[in-house]
Amino acid sequence: MTELRPAPEKSIRLATPEVLTTVRWDVIDPKEQFQMGDKVESFPEARKKFDAFKEFIKGIGLSLPVVNKESFAAFRGGRMIIPRKEFFLNAEDRKHVGVERGIGVFPLSRIEGGKIEDVGHWPTEKGQRKFSANLAGWRGSVAKVAAEGWDTEKFGEFPIPIANRVKEIDDGYAVFTDYFPGFVSLGKDGPKWGIHQLDTSKVTPDDLRRIVRILDAVHPTTKTYLEKREQEAPIESWANENNPQCGLRGREWFINDKTNNDRLHELWGKIDAAPEIFSAVDPEFDFKKGLETFIRNNLPLYRKQDGTIDDPADKIYLCEDVLAHGTIFADNLGIRRDSKGKLHLLLTGGDRMQLIARRGQMVDAMVSGCADKPDYQDVIIDEFHTIQVEHREEGRDVEKEMRAAGMHINYRCLSEIPEYLKAGKIVEAQNLARLSLRIMKGEGIWEGVNTPLKK
Repeated sequence: MTELRPAPEKSIRLATPEVLTTVRWDVIDPKEQFQMGDKVESFPEARKKFDAFKEFIKGIGLSLPVVNKESFAAFRGGRMIIPRKEFFLNAEDRKHVGVERGIGVFPLSRIEGGKIEDVGHWPTEKGQRKFSANLAGWRGSVAKVAAEGWDTEKFGEFPIPIANRVKEIDDGYAVFTDYFPGFVSLGKDGPKWGIHQLDTSKVTPDDLRRIVRILDAVHPTTKTYLEKREQEAPIESWANENNPQCGLRGREWFINDKTNNDRLHELWGKIDAAPEIFSAVDPEFDFKKGLETFIRNNLPLYRKQDGTIDDPADKIYLCEDVLAHGTIFADNLGIRRDSKGKLHLLLTGGDRMQLIARRGQMVDAMVSGCADKPDYQDVIIDEFHTIQVEHREEGRDVEKEMRAAGMHINYRCLSEIPEYLKAGKIVEAQNLARLSLRIMKGEGIWEGVNTPLKK
């Protein structure tokens, strides 16, 4: 096994919280899983992987706390899982969280049966190494750069759990972090609905503004990261510049005229799946035509997925490259208030992080997650815009940043409308369609975002 260089000693305890978050993420007992008929992983394979994990952590001086001793955790994306049997996932939810990016997430003790002090993220699918590699890159490389000079007084505790140990194993990369309790997830509802709603009852508009500022501060530019990193992310990670998908959400992600396997065609399908929502919002507007025009007008903001551009002269149209966590759903956000009432943020996940991205990816899912409160959506968007204006003298192009934010927020809104509709959340679905309409029409704060960027 190959061991990556651990975090510097000063970084290991740098207020990097991890949390047992919400009831929807739970420990899955192998016997319970087998009896429920879950086809994601057979019982023998689950037991084999779990036993391998227990043997591994024993060798590095860690153990399972009593509450989790006989449980196997199956989850995607590296969020935390609640070790309480009464909150077992139902079969539908379990199938949802078990597919694709399989990463087991375990609370750990430093003495046998002791209190939880560490968290282990253990990959469970050899064919999906990229996701654990991304997690290792985000927690073990990018986070250390972002933590340099972190202003705790201004932003609170550093929000990314920094890896204190990364090990390469057969199925990918095992990542270990410290555990800091006390955070509450902002996620609402269960994963079976396919929506990612933010529980707006837990936050105020001022809380949202603070969260946006913390997220902006914790995402370094690509240039800064490449200059300051102490180690490369794993080659399978999209944070590695030699990975052909280091700019995952690039031009081909939005429009790929060769394969049609792109977001344009995906979103056309979403629009076709909920015609009653779009006609109720504006029966005269052609959402499919408007979407294509909007995307093509803003495509010059993006590099190709491999980080390149075809014509060097087009560099003037690019938006600034930043590292991205990947989609920040509400389930990835935890909050805690200290004795003075100050809000501290926890950012879990990171399995889809990218070396080359746009700042709009930091807030797109927060905006769509507030579908029940359009005024909260406006607060997030306004704060994002305000931050760009404040950093204009440092080189940020406000127009380009808002165009890119519009691209990602519009994608996230349209992609979730059919799922909200299936969940019976008609008002929320219409709110998302209205925001999409404002973006594509260039109304209010979105003025000018749907004009051709490349004249």
